[in-house]
Amino acid sequence: MPDINPYESPRIAPGNTPTTTGEATLRVTRHWQYQDWLRAYQISVDGSPRDRIRTDQTISIPVTPGELIVVASIDWAKSTPVYVEAQPGDIIDLEVSGSLKGWKLLLVGYYSAFAPHQWLTLERI
Repeated sequence: MPDINPYESPRIAPGNTPTTTGEATLRVTRHWQYQDWLRAYQISVDGSPRDRIRTDQTISIPVTPGELIVVASIDWAKSTPVYVEAQPGDIIDLEVSGSLKGWKLLLVGYYSAFAPHQWLTLERI
């Protein structure tokens, strides 16, 4: 019997469509980045935690079609919400990354104290 993690959503290989009719799929990608490279980000859909994503990983989350609110978070910090309209059979690609790139790494204290809602970036690609 294969090992199944009940807390992890099923994976769909890139390019494949979901086998279940009537569902849409959120495919979230995270590339390597210095900020939070040892930590996993929590992906929530409509306020409920769905899966975790680590660096250099792509996850697929099956969702029911309709209007969705997707947020990435880590501890106290999170991204601004992304609003998505999903149709049955759609594959919606999103990318999550940390906002602190280049010289912004010097502003870690500011972002953690005054702008935790800008710590992560979640965008549709």
